Order: sequence, then structure tokens, then C-alpha cells
Amino acid sequence: MARDVYEPCVCGSGRKLKFCCYRAISDIERIERLLDNRQNRLALQALDELLRRQPDNRWALIERAELYGELGRLDDALADVERLLTVDESHPSGAILLAKLRFERDGYWKARGAIQRAFQKFSRKEPDFAASLAVQIAMKLGLTHAMASRRYLALATELWEDEELQRETFLLLVRLEGETAVPYPLRGPRELLPPPDDTEAQGEFRTAMKLAQVGCFDAAATLFRKLAEQSPEDPRLWYNAGICHAWDANPKRAGEALHRAAQYAEDFEDAVEWETLAQLLDIASDEHLRGRSRLRFVPCHSASRLISALQDRPLWMKSNDEEIEGLPKLPTESEDDPGKPVAVFTRLDKPLPESVDESTPPEKLPRTVATAMVLSSESGAASSLLLITDSDELADEVCDELREIAADVLDFDEVRDTETSPFAPISLFPTLQDRPVLPPGTSRAVAATLSCRWTERAIEHDWMTTPQPWLEGLSPDQARQREDLRVSLAAAVNVLDSVLIGSYLAFDVPEMRRRLGLQPPAPISLDEHRTIQNLTSLQLMRLEVENLSDDDFRKVLRRALFLHHSRLSYRAFREATKRNVFLEEYDAQRVYKELVSLCVRADKREEALEWIERARQTPETGPEGILKDAVWELEEVLVRMGAPDDPELRPLLVRMWQERGAKLPEVRPLVQGMAHQIGLHGPWDASVDETTGQVGHETSSGLWVPSEAAEADDASEKKLWVPGED
Repeated sequence: MARDVYEPCVCGSGRKLKFCCYRAISDIERIERLLDNRQNRLALQALDELLRRQPDNRWALIERAELYGELGRLDDALADVERLLTVDESHPSGAILLAKLRFERDGYWKARGAIQRAFQKFSRKEPDFAASLAVQIAMKLGLTHAMASRRYLALATELWEDEELQRETFLLLVRLEGETAVPYPLRGPRELLPPPDDTEAQGEFRTAMKLAQVGCFDAAATLFRKLAEQSPEDPRLWYNAGICHAWDANPKRAGEALHRAAQYAEDFEDAVEWETLAQLLDIASDEHLRGRSRLRFVPCHSASRLISALQDRPLWMKSNDEEIEGLPKLPTESEDDPGKPVAVFTRLDKPLPESVDESTPPEKLPRTVATAMVLSSESGAASSLLLITDSDELADEVCDELREIAADVLDFDEVRDTETSPFAPISLFPTLQDRPVLPPGTSRAVAATLSCRWTERAIEHDWMTTPQPWLEGLSPDQARQREDLRVSLAAAVNVLDSVLIGSYLAFDVPEMRRRLGLQPPAPISLDEHRTIQNLTSLQLMRLEVENLSDDDFRKVLRRALFLHHSRLSYRAFREATKRNVFLEEYDAQRVYKELVSLCVRADKREEALEWIERARQTPETGPEGILKDAVWELEEVLVRMGAPDDPELRPLLVRMWQERGAKLPEVRPLVQGMAHQIGLHGPWDASVDETTGQVGHETSSGLWVPSEAAEADDASEKKLWVPGED
């Protein structure tokens, strides 16, 4: 079918086909067929021939550049795009492709000029192409520059005309919102502040806002900063400059501007929030505050011999096979032959105790010094040891130990080092990043209790006494005496909360602020300008969910599910239990399950048991009701196992074995395993009953009885009484 010569040209120039690439249309159609059939070599030859005859053909230059890019020939691809832009400097696809190729070859910082030009001038002409560039940038920046990644994903979502790609990008955005590796104040929506009515240079302010809107974040930050230096006491200008720097993946400059915004803010809570962002971005930009994980690859002659050498060492704890099944493939000595972890060992700082209980002091518990992954390539041709530590010194110490353990298996002459940059402030608060290592079989409740006590000790002995740069080198305990450090101190509490997110529900920000002589966070209310959708994560934490309408509360609950902040989730789920409509919408059983889990992690055992009882009272009949009751009884056992001397625990296990087990046989192995874990005897074995001192077993009816009754029961089954017999 003949093409309409007045339709837009296939090269993307915006011109009509007749006035652009019409002379090459037969070649173009032939090459398109080759590309559709993935005959790239023949297509490249045809493109070479076309460009020999028509060296300035826009379509051919674009297509060959894209093909070169797919083949990894980035210099050749850039040469074609640069030639295209020499022929037609306003070619939309060419400008965006130039930005993509420079980003791939040179990285974000060196390509930033081309990226901004592509977004500013051509994103509305080629929205899908520009959106793909934004997604590519976001994925490359990743969690290291989470605010920038989020903003580029939001920009791509706005640009996509393809609805399916728009939906996929939105899902990436949602996934980033729930990424707990990123401090929660840096997640969630973040909008630029409008200017006051009396602000001079309104025109420049509007220009900066437009630049930020289209993705020119460096240009916008530069303009906002210029305006801020002209009006240095206007916090809005410093705030906007800081946010644009953060969107531009420049945490150092962002932190500087946000410190200034906090300094001049009129509202105390605004100042605290902006100072919180500044401190977190300082951590992101300073490796001495952030810390770095060292990765050391050591070639291994035999994975099996290395595993044998390590697994008998008291300070090396081997992970269960189930725990390593989901681990990804990792590079070995050959990038083309990735390694699969076949064993994972944790190097402890002290021997693991045989057992622990609620009374075990936190200082007696070991912590992880290093993680060692034994990797075996898919082909079996290469094996290596991946050692993960927090410093070069630790890596050297552990390697010295490994030389003594497995010198004949590991090749230390071919060691390869690299590093990653986790966001958490490892160098500032090392023990807050650690979790105690507990013996296998430790109950969930005991683990929660010990974890909470570990964190409480870390707060008291680490965070409270550690000098912090934002407190003028003072510790929080010392800074509480300084009136001029109130904002920085309140922000430091938020930073601590972001470090503890998900691991320590019992941390109470308002209580910690009171303890440091600060007022608790002021509640925030909604209005026509402040909605659930545009609240920042820190503002969301200050919202009084009890006073919200059902519609607004529904939005808060949705955001709480994405944010994964334990305390916010607890407040939201607890409020949901008071609103029947949400118990129906979100499934009452799920709501109660979440509350029980949160309470156990916070070491609130009695409250967890109360929620279990509430869950049991929700109506459910038939087989589903029996299953529901069994599930909640198992949940109750897990909670009560935290205190093996709980007088309710053994009767509960016996009742589950006798009554639930008779109707649901699959319950009995679970009961048996839990009872053996804490050393309780009963109907699940033929051991001595510690309560009566008698041996027991099941009767034919499935009821467990002590030995004397069992014998009588057996005798009655062996001899049938008939009339006339005594």
C-alpha cells in the first residue's frame, strides 16, 4: 500500500514525507522489513549502502544509530546522531537519542546538558521517546538517588502516551514508594512551593518552576539559587533550590540549600522537616557518614571443600538451604558465567549461645561481622568466595582468618575488590544497623523481645552519646541544653526514626522529643491546598487519622501500606478496626493479622493476644470457620511461645492436638514441632507428662490420656463384655 506523501515523515523530523525522506522510501520499507525480522546484519549493510548514496538521510542516520546502540557501538552511534543534528539541529528524535547515548556512555553528570536540552525542547514532540529516556535515567540512578529516581519516574508517567507503558512505569513508582532501603522522609510526593504574592522577580520564579516541570532540574535549581541569594531570608527559594538539586541527583548541593531553608523557616515543623531532608542528603553525599560495604571476591578451587572447612568453625554460622534459594546470581571471575550462591556463612563477633530467652542481656548476643557467600558458576568451571564487610580493615582481618582455615582452597593472589554504597548511616550509628544473631529455633516472640532490647541499648549507648555534625559536634544528650539547636535536634530524631523503620515499632518520636526537651510534633490538618495525595511522608506521620472521613482515611490506609512505616501502619490498622466498612473492604482477618504481627515486633505480647481474641470473634461459619479458628490458635501459640512458662501455653497445645487435630490432621505436625521446640511433652509424643509424671498416648478416639487411663482404654478394646460374664 502506497504511503501518503503528506503524512509525517518516518524519520521523526516533523516534516511531511514529501519534503523529507521521500526519495528513499523504497529503501526505507525494505530495511524496515529486515529490522522487523531481526535481520540486523543485513539491515546494517542496507543502511550503509543508503547512507553512501544519501549521506544526510535523516531516517537512515537515526536507524543506524539505534542499531549501533543495540550492538554496543556507542561511539559509532553518537557519530551518526551528531551528523544528523548537524543536518537538522532541531530534530526531536535525534536530540533525545543523543541524550540517551551520551547517558549510556558517559553517565548522568556528563550527559546532563544533552538530557536537559532533550526534555526542554523536544519532550512534547516525542513524548514516548522522552518518557523512555526518563525511565532509563531513573533505573540507573536507582536507590542511591531515590528522590531523583522518583521524580524521573513521575515525569515519565506524565509523558507516556502509550497507556500500557504508563501503567508499568507507575508500578515502578509504587515499588519505589515501598522501598524500605530508602529513608521514608525521602519517599512520597514532594512539591515545589509557590512564591509569596509580594515576591520580586515573579517572571524568573515562574521560569524556574516551568524548567522543573519539564525535567530541567539543574537549570531550575540554579535559577532558584540565584533568586535565593538575592533574597537570602526567603526559605521558599532555598527549599525549591534544594528540592531541584535533589531531583538532579546532587545531594550535596541539595543539603546545603535545605539547611538554609530550615534556618529561615517561620514554622517550626516545616523547619524540622527541611532540616531532616538536609541531614539525610548530607549522609547520602558523604561516604564518611554513609559508610560503604566492601565486596571482596576470592577465587576458590573447590566450593565443597571450602564449605566443609567453614561449617565446623564456632564463629561461622551456615544459613539454611531454604534461606539461599531465592538469592540472585552474582558475578564470578567470568561475567558470562554468573555464580549461584551454594552456601552462605555469617561470621559472628562472639560464639552463638545454644539457647536464649527473654532474660538474655543484649551484650551477650553476637552480631554479624562479615557475610561470606560461596559462589559456584552455572557451568561449574569456576567458584569463588564473596566476602561482604563494612570496612577494608574488617575485610583484611577476615581474610587473614580464612588463610588459616582454607589456604589450600582459596587463591588470595587473585583477590578482586569492589564496593557498594548503602544509604543507611552505617558510620554514624553502627549498632543501630545491626540485628542480634539468634540461635536457630528461637521463637518469634523471644526474637522480638531481644531485638527490641538490642535497639533500646543501641539508642542509649550509641545514638544518644554520638557527636553529630548537625549538632555542632555535640551528641543529642549534650545538644538538648542548646536552644539554638532545637530544629537540628528534632530533625536528628526523625533521622533516627528513618533508620529504625520497620525494625522497631516501639520507638516513639513524640516521647523522644519530650525527653530531649522538645515539643512533640504538631498535628496537621487537611484543607483545600493540603490533601492526602500531596502530603509528604513526614506530614503524613503528623496526621490525626481518627478525625478523618472514611474517604480520606481510605487514602491514608493505602499510603500506609506503601510506606511500610511500622508506627503509621499500626495507627492506621488500629483505626480500621473501629470502622466496619474497612474491615469488610480490607478483610478483617488480614487487618488483625497485621496488628498481631506489628505488636509482636514491638514486644507488645498482651496486646497481640487481645487482637487475636478480636479476630476469633469475627463471624465465620462452616469449614472456613474451623480453618480460621485453627489459624488463630496457631498464631496464639506463636505469641505465647515467647514465654514458655505461660500457664496457658500447654493447655492450648493439648487442645489443638486433641480437638483441632481430629478435624484438621495437618495441624498436628505443626503442634508437635512447636512443642518440641520449647521442650513440652504431651499427646504429640510418648514422653513423660511433666504435669502428672505419667506416660500417655492417644486413644482410639484421638484423645490423649495418661498411661493408666490408656491401659484401661486398651483393655476395654481387647475384651468385649457379654451378658453372663463377670
